[in-house]
Amino acid sequence: MALPALILISPLEIKLMADIRFPVRNFQATFSTLWGAFGLRMVLGKEFEGLLVLVGGRTIFRRRSKSGKPDKKKKMRLSPSPTKALQIISRRGEIWGPGIDLLRRALRATKLDHMKLKLILGLPNPQDTGVLYGHFQWAKAILSPQIDTHGIEIEPVFDRETIELQADLALRVRIPRLVFPSLRFLLSKPIRQAWR
Repeated sequence: MALPALILISPLEIKLMADIRFPVRNFQATFSTLWGAFGLRMVLGKEFEGLLVLVGGRTIFRRRSKSGKPDKKKKMRLSPSPTKALQIISRRGEIWGPGIDLLRRALRATKLDHMKLKLILGLPNPQDTGVLYGHFQWAKAILSPQIDTHGIEIEPVFDRETIELQADLALRVRIPRLVFPSLRFLLSKPIRQAWR
């Protein structure tokens, strides 16, 4: 009984790290709770693709993802059917209010610990690369008084065509603040009708 209470009290820490250089990709998403005591890490990389269970930052269990197509008989449907998805979209006016309220509360419950994004960009036409980089610098200058833009960079490359992304992001989410707003959203009338 004490462990679920501790999990609810402690913030959920989310760390995302990505280093994508086509065709090579390396992505890690780490979800940890109890101040880092327990965690789950999803890895998409060249050497390993799968799931890791962490205790105290050390791996105690790893599960490789299966290669190949999943068996049709064992395939589980985690996403709604196309008909239900269309019903949800058609009710977007009714869902809009509760959805915005949930998003607002989620943003209030989330604290950004640090963010570092670097995009190395080279378009087929070097002139387009220069124009896009100029627009980025203009937007960064306008937005810098409202948000911290020091961790966001674009490095233009004019001699080759490339798109490379390096990202390091850490968030802290207070779960108790989201329990009741999430239940209220999921039990709202338009969501219930859409999922019937």
